[in-house]
Amino acid sequence: MNALKGGLISIISAISQQLISLIGGIVLARILGPEDFGIYAIAFTVFLFFQSFIDFGLTPIYIKHKEVSPRINSLFLMVNFFFGLAVSIIIFFSAPFLAAYYDLPILKPLIRWQSIVPIILALSNQPFGQLLRAKSFKKSESISVISHLSAVAVGIGTALAGFGPMALVLKQIGYGVTRCIGAMVISGGQYVWVRPTALSEIKSAVINASELTASRLINGFTSNIDRLIIGKTYGEIPLGHYERSLFVVDKPNTIRNAITTPAMTYLARMSGKDISNAYALLSVMVLTIVGLPCVFFLFYGDVITLFILGDQWEQAGEFVRILSFLGLALIFKGMNNILHINELRTKRLINLHVGGFLSVFGPLLIAYLSLGLTILHFVLIYSIANLLYWSSIYSYFLRKFSFDRAVSTSATLYYFFILIFFGLSCYFLSFLFYGLTLPIFLELFLVGTASLLLTLLSASLLFPLLWSRQIGFIKDRI
Repeated sequence: MNALKGGLISIISAISQQLISLIGGIVLARILGPEDFGIYAIAFTVFLFFQSFIDFGLTPIYIKHKEVSPRINSLFLMVNFFFGLAVSIIIFFSAPFLAAYYDLPILKPLIRWQSIVPIILALSNQPFGQLLRAKSFKKSESISVISHLSAVAVGIGTALAGFGPMALVLKQIGYGVTRCIGAMVISGGQYVWVRPTALSEIKSAVINASELTASRLINGFTSNIDRLIIGKTYGEIPLGHYERSLFVVDKPNTIRNAITTPAMTYLARMSGKDISNAYALLSVMVLTIVGLPCVFFLFYGDVITLFILGDQWEQAGEFVRILSFLGLALIFKGMNNILHINELRTKRLINLHVGGFLSVFGPLLIAYLSLGLTILHFVLIYSIANLLYWSSIYSYFLRKFSFDRAVSTSATLYYFFILIFFGLSCYFLSFLFYGLTLPIFLELFLVGTASLLLTLLSASLLFPLLWSRQIGFIKDRI
């Protein structure tokens, strides 16, 4: 299956998963309150801190491994299980300390139940990697969709039964169990008994994976420490609003991940010159498809949030407008990770994620010290700092890794142009519609559609060479 077909399957799957997640989020947001989501956010953040250790960065390394066999599969599965077990133990024993730190006794059982998830996911990563390596995108995406359905069913059922924030933990466990069983069965297993001493056979793969994991660990702290600080400084109710706003804002980045995951498998098999052009052209597609919705949140995020989550989430709507900058930053960060992993520059990723942590450490420290900084100001500084850092980093390395500088330069100018021009179009069109008595969702449709058409028309006129190469690139993949 070629990259385009795989990408289309992933996009369809991502849309399906987001619709399932959206419906589940709507229902759960009306059953549970901000306090429930805030308490769960603390427990979930502990899991996110160590999430990178669950597969130890082995899945992308396994996909690029030259040869595989039942023995190699078993060795990769063994390493995955070991680190999943280690993470589970750490999370389990952190429960009483975090419950005491936040003075929330309910955190103790929540976190201990949460500690089950790493083992389950660790066992599913290797067979899931087999499906990705074989480009069995239909099978892998089917598992993901069914897993989301299972998770939503478990979450809604237990929430209606009065489990409170525990329903959100059980929802995650339901996802993990379904994903694990599905991946094991559909991949066909192909495992044999091996001794731990045989791990030396994949020593180089583990070393490369460790470098990737180190960068992911730093990224985990950078991406999630904001939740812990908000919870401690401002309380669990504002944290609940913040967590739900991230639920809305992260949707475009989730679709970005669905596009780039099969593309990474395909790009890994291209020659140096072809892959350099592919990075730039892939950037153009991704920023056009998933970057513009983030800009739209800047103007209509509050309306969209209230429609999705309900009237009790007004503060979350305010957060979404501000977090539109963070949404763009996450897309640039994801593209940057794809670029470096494909180039096997995992050591450099560590430095970049350290830099990302330092770039947001200032506002985090100010917020923690409570020096008169409101939560809205904190979120704004945090979002813009992330966007400035990751967009500049990706622009620099896109040109550095490219053989054809004209293509990479045009791509860099293109995606900054469409983001800025789309934002200006939204602003002026929303200003024109402000005095009219149109239904708000008709205004959303008209402003969004007109802004998109104006932006794409202008981009095609200003970047004709890039567009012609884009069309040629797609034709070649078909």
